[in-house]
Amino acid sequence: MRPPIQQLEPDEAAIASEVRAERARVFNQHAVTGALTSPLGFLLLAWVVYQMSGLHSALLWLVAIVANQAIIILIAKRFLALDAAKGNSYPWARMQIAFQTIAGMVWGSAIWFAPENGQLLGYLATLTILVGVMGYSIGTMCLYSAASWGYFGGLFAMLMLHLLVRDNALKNTIAVGLCAQLASQILGTGSLRKMMLKDIEASVSNKVFAELMSTARAQLERVHADVQAKNTQLNAAISQLNELVARDQLTGAYSRRYMFEQMERQASLQQRHGQPVCLIMLDLDHFKAINDRFGHPAGDRALNSVVNVVSAQLRDGDMLGRVGGEEFLALMPMTDLESATLLAERLRVTLAEVVFTEGRDSIHLPASFGVAELAANEGVNAWFRRVDAALYQAKTQGRNAVVVAQADGTQRIAA
Repeated sequence: MRPPIQQLEPDEAAIASEVRAERARVFNQHAVTGALTSPLGFLLLAWVVYQMSGLHSALLWLVAIVANQAIIILIAKRFLALDAAKGNSYPWARMQIAFQTIAGMVWGSAIWFAPENGQLLGYLATLTILVGVMGYSIGTMCLYSAASWGYFGGLFAMLMLHLLVRDNALKNTIAVGLCAQLASQILGTGSLRKMMLKDIEASVSNKVFAELMSTARAQLERVHADVQAKNTQLNAAISQLNELVARDQLTGAYSRRYMFEQMERQASLQQRHGQPVCLIMLDLDHFKAINDRFGHPAGDRALNSVVNVVSAQLRDGDMLGRVGGEEFLALMPMTDLESATLLAERLRVTLAEVVFTEGRDSIHLPASFGVAELAANEGVNAWFRRVDAALYQAKTQGRNAVVVAQADGTQRIAA
């Protein structure tokens, strides 16, 4: 038995969890992209530090920034490899945020390698590179406000602290510019965060609904298959039922009901097209004696023998039905009265010669016949009564005879 069809509704809690996981995944992917594209920036900044403070300072700062970027990549790769988004993704996000905060501080620490009375050009070059790094990092940090505040705050704090402890004629101007830059970065990351989160939520919702649609489609296909199977079973049952209704269970000949349905159909065709159609009705002579003497099983075998003999003489389009205990009716479309009479006489002779044994006894199966052609504008019941009356006349005439019911209402014994 198949399981019942499930009611398909989106799980809001599951969607929210998927959104959080996807948010963390995208954040880590952006972190990897940012770290892999940062060498151009930190090499340029290391060169500026080298020009201002020498090789030792440049190498020290370069080692710090490279180590930090490597850890960021390692955390992100580990997160993505373990598919941690399927579990609790926020601890991984926290680790990434922590090292992004450190990254901001390491980037900002480059300003501390500028000498107090160093070249103004190198000092401004360092600030310009760091501002550019802040602008470039907006896409990486925007998905988490903590990452944005940590990264930009760390970098900003290092710059502002340097302005406070070092004597610089332009510090007030630089401080105002840095504050404006920080405010711009925070506002920019906020707007970008909303857009990216909206895209992520839409993507996850589309994925969930696509899965629901796939599940619904699978269920519909299952239901369709079940319906088709049920229809097949139903059609087979209907065919079997129709066969039971249309066939006599003992002999396999058509039933009385089915024969009358076919007679109605042939009468309608005769009225429309004028095609001749005839009935032959036969009744076994002395059949009761067979049942009384040999028992009903012998009588059943006699009936089956009659059906086999008569069916062998009929054409493919002719129909043979059992309409009484030992009475049979043959319906012959496209057959005129003369042809039907000849067939009835041939059947009479054939059945009279049939002999089957029951123990040491031989049983003969003579029969009486009535023949009638459907007259113009004649009803089926009147047609049947005429052929039945002809059969009765054949019985009256001494049995083992063929009587023809004429269209004018008279009867004659077939020669």
